Amino acid sequence: MNKEQLQLILAAALTQIFSERPRGTAAKCALDSGTTPQVMSDMKAGRSAGSEETRRKIAQALGYTYEQFLDIGRKKIGLHAVEEAEEDSSEYGYVRKVKAILGAGASLVTDGETLGFYAFKKTFFRTVGPTNDLVLFDVSGDSMLPTICDRDTVLVNTKQITPLEGDLFAVRVGNKIVVKRVFFEPKTMVLKSDNPNAGDFRVSVDEDSQEDFGIIGKVRWLGRVF
Repeated sequence: MNKEQLQLILAAALTQIFSERPRGTAAKCALDSGTTPQVMSDMKAGRSAGSEETRRKIAQALGYTYEQFLDIGRKKIGLHAVEEAEEDSSEYGYVRKVKAILGAGASLVTDGETLGFYAFKKTFFRTVGPTNDLVLFDVSGDSMLPTICDRDTVLVNTKQITPLEGDLFAVRVGNKIVVKRVFFEPKTMVLKSDNPNAGDFRVSVDEDSQEDFGIIGKVRWLGRVF
């Protein structure tokens, strides 16, 4: 089992367990296992695997043996036996899909819950970025037709946050998360829709602006089910 697989398995296991238990389970687990909430957060997000000692203490605090704990994560991402899957999956990396809808018209705010992990060939990441920087979202609405359709899935690189004119970005505007093309006017960023019948957003980029705005990342790929 390589480090990347282990991080994904741990993230999937913790996401599954915490979703089934009362709020506050993560904090209690951190306390009972002698670790910190930040370590728990990093493991749940797939950013760290921690030490083996820490992993075993977390499993024990949650009421599992170490192998039972790992099996929950393996099943969540479809690796039912790492020993059997390791050879076949070595050329693949996994990207987290979160429970969020990026608005292309109707917009909802992400709560960050992991829905699953999706496999891509590792050669693909040379173009779009490393797996830890990537996240998958579903899109709702028709404002980006014909480029992006309702219920498409987009892959966003969350480290690519420098806006480039004409490119597609996932952007938070107030309590909305939208996918738009970025253009610039004096002291203003214009978030344009591809659908001429849909509206655009204009966001002040003046240093004194108090507008609630942030760039989530650049859209690097989209998937569609026909």
